[in-house]
Amino acid sequence: MDIKNIARELHDFCFDFKDMFVCHQHNKTTTAYQYICGLIQSDRRNLERMEEHVVETDYDVLQHFISNSPWDARAVMNKVSQKSDSLLGGTGKTGLLIDETAFAKKGKCSAGVAKQWNGRLGKTENSQVGVFAALCAGDRVVPIDAELFLPEEWSNDRERCLQSSIPEDRLIHKTKPELALEMVHRQRELGIRFDYVCADGLYGNSFAFCKALDDASEVFLVHVHADQRIYKEDPQPRIPLRTSDRGRRPSKLKAQCEPVRVDELFEELSDDDLVRIAVRNTTSGVLFVSAYRREVWV
Repeated sequence: MDIKNIARELHDFCFDFKDMFVCHQHNKTTTAYQYICGLIQSDRRNLERMEEHVVETDYDVLQHFISNSPWDARAVMNKVSQKSDSLLGGTGKTGLLIDETAFAKKGKCSAGVAKQWNGRLGKTENSQVGVFAALCAGDRVVPIDAELFLPEEWSNDRERCLQSSIPEDRLIHKTKPELALEMVHRQRELGIRFDYVCADGLYGNSFAFCKALDDASEVFLVHVHADQRIYKEDPQPRIPLRTSDRGRRPSKLKAQCEPVRVDELFEELSDDDLVRIAVRNTTSGVLFVSAYRREVWV
């Protein structure tokens, strides 16, 4: 596809959303189109560079559109999600991928910025962190949802949040798994057709997140940490019988077998137990994994 066709596709896409960019009876769809063009054309994606690269663009107009115009970002994201579903949903192998990413920032005024883990840099750094959801089918993927992670130092400082224009209804601290769960439920309410949820170990290590997905009858695939304890057979938890008249009566459930760590289970496997599976294409060739499947209890 050449640049003219790309521009035409972008133009048609933006103007399909034209009813969503009306502010005080002024339609800002052209500004939205210019902003998207700026994101694509500028190497450094800030408003100053966009103004330099996009014809007839005005810095102040772009700044007002992004920072102050009262158009509903959630409504736009929801429509993107529904349009993406028309392309990728309902394949029988469509996944909703959950992950967070961080953006290094200087200063302390940007919403949610704090010293926190930045996976892109591999270290703790002054950053903003967002949790994202993407719809995928085969080798096609589209981001469809996002939530800003608000550290407790922000949610505990109401004045600081309001100075950074964080809405009052968003001042409650929520963990990344809690934000991810909200996105899963929201996409279901929108009618988005995905067959499974996939997430890394941060979410797989959250029992509450996994249980909520299970309670909602979601199929999910999550990474777990090497020290995750599992039972190789049904532990059949029950309250032990009282063996003495002394002391308190037992009241807590106790498993009837011992758990093992997942890395210990892996060490027990032989090469014959593993199946080699091609997962996807990468820049270095096909990615293979050695897989083993069995039922366990958590």
